[in-house]
Amino acid sequence: MAAHADVPLEQWRDGVARVDVTALDGAAGDLPITLAEPAHLRLEGQHVHVDRLEVNAGMTRLSASGELALMERDPAGIRNSGSGIRVTATGEGRSRCVHASRARSTSR
Repeated sequence: MAAHADVPLEQWRDGVARVDVTALDGAAGDLPITLAEPAHLRLEGQHVHVDRLEVNAGMTRLSASGELALMERDPAGIRNSGSGIRVTATGEGRSRCVHASRARSTSR
């Protein structure tokens, strides 16, 4: 893994950081989890960007990309509906796509 940031720690919200993950070898129970190819993520403009994430979970390939705002909300308290992380799972003759975004807080 390699990481690079261009900002003083106190000003992380205004900075740019990049993380490149080159290897992952883990498990969820008895399901092996490996990185299919290098992953590229970045923090920029108070958004987390998943430029590319490809993971093998047993015989299933998970692909993710997209962006999520960390702090921004509109006046109604709802995050930008155009942002989100798109996750696609492909394997064993099935393909499924899930669009994930951070749920809005219901506490007041």
